[in-house]
Amino acid sequence: MKIVAISLVLRADEIPADSPNLIVFPEGISWNQIHLAVARHPNAAIVGGALEGRPIHAVLWHAGANRIDYWKIEDDGRTDGFGKSPPALPVYEFDDICVGVVICMDINAVFGSFCRAVVERIGSSQHPWKFLCVPANMGSY
Repeated sequence: MKIVAISLVLRADEIPADSPNLIVFPEGISWNQIHLAVARHPNAAIVGGALEGRPIHAVLWHAGANRIDYWKIEDDGRTDGFGKSPPALPVYEFDDICVGVVICMDINAVFGSFCRAVVERIGSSQHPWKFLCVPANMGSY
């Protein structure tokens, strides 16, 4: 089993030169920052909540594509939710890693059942490294 390196950053220029396996941005990150991270760290899985107007699009970019189809569900006063769960759980497996994504307030979506389903799916994975990433906008920046 290999060691998994993770970087939790606000901007792409904060990612260490020795490329991590998993890079996690906050909710509200720009697509420009995600694309810059992809260009500098093409083998990493990159997670974030990309701002597209007021809606937030969950991103788990790996191997040339966004591997999850998930728009934020809940409104929080800063960004809008779509009010319904995605067609598939936002969970992706690669190498020895299983990653799930839940955008900030969606922890409470549908009375918590959405997040519980994501956690259960991660827990059932056969991959030894399991992560739940929660991109959030918790500050004033």
